[in-house]
Amino acid sequence: MLHVEDLVSAIDLALERSNSLSGDVYNIRGGPNNALSLLEVIDYIERIGKVKVSLKFGEWRRADQKVYISDIRKAKEKLGWEPKIAWKEGIMRLYSWVFDNRQLFRGLKDVRM
Repeated sequence: MLHVEDLVSAIDLALERSNSLSGDVYNIRGGPNNALSLLEVIDYIERIGKVKVSLKFGEWRRADQKVYISDIRKAKEKLGWEPKIAWKEGIMRLYSWVFDNRQLFRGLKDVRM
């Protein structure tokens, strides 16, 4: 998980150093501290929203990854960047924004608040 504010921060740092970083590639993601499964995200949303999300599972696909954790060490070393917003805080910010702006979602199927 990566909050958009952390992404924007990484982009700003890269732009500031664009002359010296030209041609480099970086993993700009949540890293080990923000690695979680979609089921963990859903569970957290259910707890903070006091709702139950209806899930349906399909067959496992051969190319599906069971686990993925981004290596963000290069971004930390060369940009001095790492995520500042923990995944729970990021989800809570998004949830609060959606709740505060729920009128934008009226009329959409399966959106309850």
